[in-house]
Amino acid sequence: MDETRESSTGTDSTVKVAIITAVGTLGAAFLGGVFSVLTGYLQINPSGGDPTPAATATVTVTATVTAGAAAPGPSSEPTRPEPDTSSDSPPPGESRLHLADLTPVGSAWLQGTYALASKSHEKSLAVEGVSCGLPTQTRYHLDKPYSRFRATVGVSDEVIGSARTGTVDFRVYADRDQDDRADSDEQIGARAAQYAQPNTIDIALDDTQTLILEVLANGCSRPTAVWGDPHLIP
Repeated sequence: MDETRESSTGTDSTVKVAIITAVGTLGAAFLGGVFSVLTGYLQINPSGGDPTPAATATVTVTATVTAGAAAPGPSSEPTRPEPDTSSDSPPPGESRLHLADLTPVGSAWLQGTYALASKSHEKSLAVEGVSCGLPTQTRYHLDKPYSRFRATVGVSDEVIGSARTGTVDFRVYADRDQDDRADSDEQIGARAAQYAQPNTIDIALDDTQTLILEVLANGCSRPTAVWGDPHLIP
């Protein structure tokens, strides 16, 4: 019986010691935390006044994502340049007479606005599908003498495929013997041109009374030959 009481007394003492130790540990931890808080406060605000909150820097990062254009798929339509719609007006003080305002003798060519190398010519003459090796002509009887003839010549921007290949010869004749034929010794001007590479004809007429224009395709691509704004200058 005495041995049992002594064992119980020893166990109670052990429990008490454990409790005291735990309480001491918790108290020390609490005091250490309070001391740390006070130390931090004094370091941040040594004057003892109201603590000043630390400045907060906000960094905003903007990411710009550029979406790449989708690769174009195959297309049967060719890319055509946008025409320059600026007017082809004469210089100040210069008068001119467009052939499109005259009535031709014999075959009449197409008339209208055509683009050559992205520049529009409102009063143009054109021949669609020029035959290979076969010249095409038109004639104009002039009501009075003119000093010069000018035009931009080339292949229409509207053609596609094989019509963009090859060159076209543009020729001007002065029908001096009035036989309505383009004789070789009557040729007064000529230029060759091709798609996207027009040329300019600017020649003296020497009082020509009948003017003959001629186109001839070098090859059988059947292009559309254009005389851009052909006109006479007094």
